[in-house]
Amino acid sequence: MDKPNIICICCDTFRADIVGAGQKLSFIETPNLDQLASESVVFDSAFGESQPTLHMRLAFFTGNRTYPYRKTVPHRGLVAAGHGWHPIPHDETTLSEKFFEAGYVTGFATDVFHMFKPCGNYHRGFMYWDFIRGQEHDPIRRGPLDAVDLTPHVPDDLEHTGLHTTLHKYLLNVQDRCGEEEYFTPQVFKSAARFVEDNHRNGPFFLWVDSFAPHEFWDAPTQFADRYFEDPGAKNFLLPQFANFGDRATVTEADIERTKALYYGYVTFVDKWIGMLLDKLDELRLRDNTIVVFTSDHGTEVWDNQRFGKNQHGPREYSARIPLTFRMPGSELAGTHVQPYALSHDLHATLLDLAGVDHPEKIQAAVCGRWSPEKSRICTETRSSPRGRARHACATASGR
Repeated sequence: MDKPNIICICCDTFRADIVGAGQKLSFIETPNLDQLASESVVFDSAFGESQPTLHMRLAFFTGNRTYPYRKTVPHRGLVAAGHGWHPIPHDETTLSEKFFEAGYVTGFATDVFHMFKPCGNYHRGFMYWDFIRGQEHDPIRRGPLDAVDLTPHVPDDLEHTGLHTTLHKYLLNVQDRCGEEEYFTPQVFKSAARFVEDNHRNGPFFLWVDSFAPHEFWDAPTQFADRYFEDPGAKNFLLPQFANFGDRATVTEADIERTKALYYGYVTFVDKWIGMLLDKLDELRLRDNTIVVFTSDHGTEVWDNQRFGKNQHGPREYSARIPLTFRMPGSELAGTHVQPYALSHDLHATLLDLAGVDHPEKIQAAVCGRWSPEKSRICTETRSSPRGRARHACATASGR
């Protein structure tokens, strides 16, 4: 097989217990990701080596551990940059740079604004990159306080908090939005589809699609949340942490159920647009020479312990475990499940190995799956390589 095309889809805050049967949140409608998983090698014990947004992208892009973060990287222009919330170190070669050097056309479509803050350099190595602005508190819009109405999204008797400011900034950013396709998620996946359409004849391509959804704000078109719970008297806490103020303000059971529904609906919304991108691959007849990876950086608490958000009760599996699936060319491995432990930074070495791309720079990742066309399996070797010492290998994939 010639060098395969590679598409990595990373969706921020997408819990691992959603896709597939028999999981806690399997009731959420994700038909496209369910189909993708049924056609893929599924890593059932993949975890984020670190958790925050940029730490995880550092791990994905460099193949090195990011916790604890010891490197000091100049970050002038960032405000109160914590450890790991820095540019990619200049002495580390990114995944996209390695693919570029190997002759790949490299593309990047994203609305994760953290990667594009001042001094942000996460677009290194990408020949094409499209940053969709406006998520969270990206400072793209400004206006008077009365330009937007916070009332539908905040408890009526909650005094002003820092969350009000963040919500106000977000609502300013989206105040002129009209129609579903102007939401951030469709813009990201339509951009990715355009890249595929424009470049699939130009040689092998590597495309990283990074969707901030379903990270807060849980803001999909209303009908998606309505599938799961609808009550005209309930608040729409687009920033779900407002529901955690029940000890200081009036938060009803309907408010809680509606907030859950906002997350569920956002996930379904994301799934719809992932399906659009997958359909584009089929339309262009790219299935047989394209590897499709789906993953996330972490999960979130959806009232599992009477709270919403992250970092509420220390490390929990629903936050730390990440989805990780590889749809390989052909159907030999479709539906295969791999049990041994894998970490987020292992994705880097695995993708290089699958594409046959070597690089002399040592990294800390292990190869958690190696495609062998002759044996049609995931390789079980534990080995040393120029890319780093494999601390573990993922054992022969065995179907369930």
